Amino acid sequence: MDNPRRLILLYGPPAVGKLTVGKELAQLLPAALLHNHLTYNLAVDLLSPGGSFEVHRRFASRLRLHAMELLFEYDARDIATTFCYGGRSDNWYIDKLKSLCRKHGAMPYFAHLAAENEVLLSRVENRDRLAFGKVNSRTRLEEILQGNGYTTSIQSARHIRVDTSTLPPRDAAITLMNWMNGKQQ
Repeated sequence: MDNPRRLILLYGPPAVGKLTVGKELAQLLPAALLHNHLTYNLAVDLLSPGGSFEVHRRFASRLRLHAMELLFEYDARDIATTFCYGGRSDNWYIDKLKSLCRKHGAMPYFAHLAAENEVLLSRVENRDRLAFGKVNSRTRLEEILQGNGYTTSIQSARHIRVDTSTLPPRDAAITLMNWMNGKQQ
C-alpha cells in the first residue's frame, strides 16, 4: 500500500466544533466519522440509570475503540474520530489508539481544536447541541471548563493545534486535510 490509512483524532473541550469540523473533514478526505456521542449516548442507554459520568465515558471510550477496530477491518477509508481529552488520565485511551494504528498499519494524527472560553460559552446553547444530547448550558460548560484539563495537548510527532474561535468549520477541515497531506499552511 503506497499511502497508509490514517486515523485522525479531533479533540478539545465541549463546543469547540469537533463534530462539525469532523463532518467537514470526513467529506474532504473521505473518512468514516466515529464521533464520541455515537458511543456515549449508547453507553447512557445501556448502563444502569444513575451511573456516573466517568463510568459512561469509560464505557463509551471502550466501545469506540472496538468500533475503530471493526472499521479498520471492514472499511478502507481513513477514520476521523472525536474525543474530549482531559489530560494524563486519558492517556490509556491515546495509547490504545496508537496501538490500534500500529496493528493495522495506520498513521495516527492528533488535532487539538481550541477556542477562547467566551467563544465556547457563546456556542453551547445552539439547537444542534441539544439535538445530540450534548452539554448545552453556559453554567454547566463553565463548570466543565474549570474542572478539566482540556488545554492539555497530546504528545505526538503528528500533532497540530487549530484555533476555531474565528475559523469556519470548513476552513478548519481544509487546514487539517492540508496538514495531513504534508501541505503546511
